[in-house]
Amino acid sequence: MSHPGATVMTPASPRPRERPNADADQAMRALGNALLSMLDRDQAPPCAGDDRWTSDDHTTRTDVAKHCQPCPLLDPCGTAATATKARFGTWAGIDRTPRGRTP
Repeated sequence: MSHPGATVMTPASPRPRERPNADADQAMRALGNALLSMLDRDQAPPCAGDDRWTSDDHTTRTDVAKHCQPCPLLDPCGTAATATKARFGTWAGIDRTPRGRTP
């Protein structure tokens, strides 16, 4: 039986894993919906299909961040990154990868 706030054990992991954060789920759904809406208009965000946003090189990730500013997904992208505690890549114009760590 499942209980709210309980941890989930998976066969692949001997340590418990927390249930997904409802705020993170909502933020990712909002980002997905905004992306689908954009694609319905035959538009795409500047990061689409471009791996520079998750490059191993800090300078590259920093350089592409400026391309996020005019993107209509800037707000939902930033909200999703914050809610999911993104720890790598450039999200909403911010390089979320800690210095010294590669994705």
